[in-house]
Amino acid sequence: MTGARDAGVRRLIREAGAWFVPGARVIAAFSGGADSTALLHLLLSSGLVPRERLTAAHFDHALRPESAQEAEITRRRAEALGIAWVGQRWERSGGGEGSEAG
Repeated sequence: MTGARDAGVRRLIREAGAWFVPGARVIAAFSGGADSTALLHLLLSSGLVPRERLTAAHFDHALRPESAQEAEITRRRAEALGIAWVGQRWERSGGGEGSEAG
């Protein structure tokens, strides 16, 4: 990071500290993409949330055949970071994979 950008991120982290209740569990939505992965790393490296109080939460919308594999990847990434993971898959009635919500 550049000096100015680094200072900006540090300021944002300090300000974000007001959003967290000390001792509370923090649940971060985790798609497995770059943004949500960066968020988990930022929360851990900032010291805002102790590792044992951070949970990565993934929701599999079951819109693509590979979505179950992607959910498993998020579980393994959370495990590698040493944080809890919860996941849920949308079980549609009658629509099957790839169906849009109606």
